[in-house]
Amino acid sequence: MTQETLARAMGALEAGQPGEADALAREAIAEAIREHGADSPQVAATEFEHAHVLAAAGDVGGAVLAMRRAVAIPAESDDAKKHRLTYLMNLGEALIHFDRLDEAESILTEGALERRTIYGPDHPGYAFGLEPLVDLLLVRNRHQEARAAAEEVLSLFWRHGHRRVANALVLFAYATKAFDGPTAPGLERLYALPAELVVEVVVGCLARAQKLDPAVGLAVLNELMIRARTAKDEDEPWFMHVVAAVSRLARKTADHAAREDALAWLITRFDAIDDRRQALDSVLARALARSEADDHATAETCYRDALSRAEAIGDPLARSRALKSFGAWLDERARPREAAVVLEEAVALAERADPDDPFRAETLEKARAALLAHAN
Repeated sequence: MTQETLARAMGALEAGQPGEADALAREAIAEAIREHGADSPQVAATEFEHAHVLAAAGDVGGAVLAMRRAVAIPAESDDAKKHRLTYLMNLGEALIHFDRLDEAESILTEGALERRTIYGPDHPGYAFGLEPLVDLLLVRNRHQEARAAAEEVLSLFWRHGHRRVANALVLFAYATKAFDGPTAPGLERLYALPAELVVEVVVGCLARAQKLDPAVGLAVLNELMIRARTAKDEDEPWFMHVVAAVSRLARKTADHAAREDALAWLITRFDAIDDRRQALDSVLARALARSEADDHATAETCYRDALSRAEAIGDPLARSRALKSFGAWLDERARPREAAVVLEEAVALAERADPDDPFRAETLEKARAALLAHAN
């Protein structure tokens, strides 16, 4: 009966009826209490399902409370204890969402220790519980602890040939760079993995580069680029994304050399495949990068190259964007007369563009804003 009610709750959620789904999940909990008792593993499991309903409906706070209720129910049997480990892990990850890091660490540590007791220290089930703890330790800049735990996770998954080894290698690479320094090797085992897991490692490295220390992310992605080049993987679709991420992280860390190398590679690659619009974007990015590195002569050369490329594309909005960027740079370089001419042309081009072009409004707004800033 309880499972049928839960199935109806999930159906209501899929149908876009979160209120109905919540009501049905609460009904299922009441049924489980009547059938099995308030402290039964069935009630714990139903509370946990209710948490999923609430989270899917956007009520993360309510989901946390439901998970707390699931965790609070004593687990007596081995099966119930294993289910409780899942509840603990999900609760810890949900607490991270609310930035309650101390409590999240306590919960995740409890779960990892219980996994070690239940599964043993040489079982992938134990490593599975350590993974989110490593992530949290990295966020909290507890690099030495993260490094030790990440090495344990990687070792366990590697020995058992577990698919989670890809994520474990990502964690190990970040923890190693964070603790041992940017030149410490973290991805030595990358190409010992099957090709599909190499792609998973790349995706994981890129994802963490967006939320962890940019200097550490840059170090990881630099090593990834080097290893990919050695393996002649520069033509893989993901390689371009890695290079683009390197250019963004290099800007954040003021690593002008790494940024220059990445942007130069992107320009060459886009030219090789005749992707003129992305080549234009990369040339404009290089112009900005050279300016921020105080190499203004090269910056101007890049801007003029961008103007020529935009002219060749023949799209007035592409030309407007290039002119707007160049005009703003001229303004910064105290060349107001040239800036005014360039920015006025940028606005005029955007105004004349096809009104149905989805990029017209944004391009025109930016060109006008640059001209207004120049006038003021």
